[in-house]
Parts: sequence; structure tokens; C-alpha cells
Amino acid sequence: AGPPKLSSSSPSDNSTNISLTANLVLNFDSIVSATSAGGNITLYKDSDNSVVEVIDVTDASKVSGLGSAVVTINPSTTFSEGTVYYVYIDSGALERTSDGKDYGGISNSGTLNFTTLDVTAPTVIISPANGATDVSNNTSITLTLNEAIRYLDDSTIRDNNIDNIITLKDTNASGADIAFDAIISGSTITIIPDAGFSNLQTVYVAIGADVEDGSDNAISATSATFTAGVRPYYNKSYPKVFHKNIGIDANIVLDFDRVVFASTTSAGGRSDRLVSIYNATTGLTVFSEDSN
Repeated sequence: AGPPKLSSSSPSDNSTNISLTANLVLNFDSIVSATSAGGNITLYKDSDNSVVEVIDVTDASKVSGLGSAVVTINPSTTFSEGTVYYVYIDSGALERTSDGKDYGGISNSGTLNFTTLDVTAPTVIISPANGATDVSNNTSITLTLNEAIRYLDDSTIRDNNIDNIITLKDTNASGADIAFDAIISGSTITIIPDAGFSNLQTVYVAIGADVEDGSDNAISATSATFTAGVRPYYNKSYPKVFHKNIGIDANIVLDFDRVVFASTTSAGGRSDRLVSIYNATTGLTVFSEDSN
């Protein structure tokens, strides 16, 4: 008879979604034992061919089943998720027990390799970011995921069904709907409002926990709130800052970068829209008038 052969293994070659703590089970066509010379079983990471762990076939704490046709290797290593590994077995490390013929081993990365399970849910980055201000009124919103996604029932997300998982509202999650269309390209979702946002409008955007990656890891519902519209920029004033000897009946002139109007909403959480002048020494109000 020829040398012993490896009939099958678990994980099998090219298998996927393997546990991070999986054992390696080798099924031979005959009973095998360690040779007197011994040898190693070596695990490699495929991406850079680095050695993950070297296991002596005589190490009883990691290798069991010698003297049978089923040899189990229990690595001390916890595998990294979503990673490809391959196995080498030294030629002559194992032999058929009955006649001493050596097992030829594994000496290439394509004979026994496997990919571990992905256990981390996709992450979502929303732009504009939560709390952003001075956002362009005509901006589109992007949701960038770090990997491809699908619906929880494994169906494909397309431009014609992606609106189902997006929320776009005025002010907050309870606000009025803002009409939009959404498209997906790769792992990036772009939300295009039907009309530009109003000046200083608060916008709420969210994606629901209705999607997952290819390993069934569902995302966490994610949202952001931002303010659209660029605020007027104050350029200068007359009198200037720290200007002295100003007439007691002088007007105060504020120069902005654009035409401004009295606000139609309360300022700073107050129920008024006051323009006030204070005494710099005492802090007392000397003038206060509704800007409207």
C-alpha cells in the first residue's frame, strides 16, 4: 500500500464562516501515529504568510487522536475574524501505524485553507455629522458603511428599495417628513432631498437596524441631527471695538457679509429677539430693543 492519505478535514479546504476557536480535525484513510523524528503542524495567515502557531505533533495538550484515523489539533490561538488561514504539515511528521509509511504532509497554501467568521457589525458614518452647523442648504447626505450590506432576509438593497430604511425629518425623529430619494453605490448611501433645506433648518437623518453584512451581523440604528444654512458673518462695526470719545447720541452700525433680516424664531432659546447694549463696567443693560 502507498503512504497514508488525508481523506477530509474540518474545516474543509476553502470553507468559510469558521469559528474563531475552531479545532482542526484531520481524517486519514488509515490509522496514523507520530514518527520517531516528529515534526510540526503550522498555521499561517494568508494575507502576509506570517506564522500564527507552530504545533509539535507530539504535544498531547494540543494534538489528540494519534493511534487512530482521526487526529484533532486544538490550537492555543484564537483566530482573528474574517481572516484566511492555511495549514502546513511537515512531511514525515506522521506515519501509518501498521507499516511505518510516512504521510507526505502539506506544503502549499492551497491544499487546506479556510476563512473565519465575521462577528462585527458594519459601522455607519453620516455626513454631515451629528451636531454640524452651517451646512449648505442644497447638500446631499451620505451614509458610508465599512462593508457591503443587505436586508435581514438576505435580499439585495437597490436604488428602488433603499428609501425603506432611511428616515429624513424636520427637527427630530418626531418631526415632519422631508421628501427625498436615496441611491446606493457599493457601501455608500446618498440621500438627495427633493428640495433645498430652509435657512437654519434642523434636519434629522437616520438609518434603521434593518440591514446586515454577509455574515448576518445587523447594524445598530444610527442617526444624526444637523443645522442647514450658513449664518450671516459679522464683518465690522462703527464704533469700532474699544473706540473712545463716541458721541452720546451716536448710532451703532453693524456690517454683515450679506443682507440680514429680523429672525422669525426666538434667539438663543429666548422668546424675544433683542438687540441689547450693556455697560462694560457694570454689566447693566442700558438699551434693549426687539430687532423686529
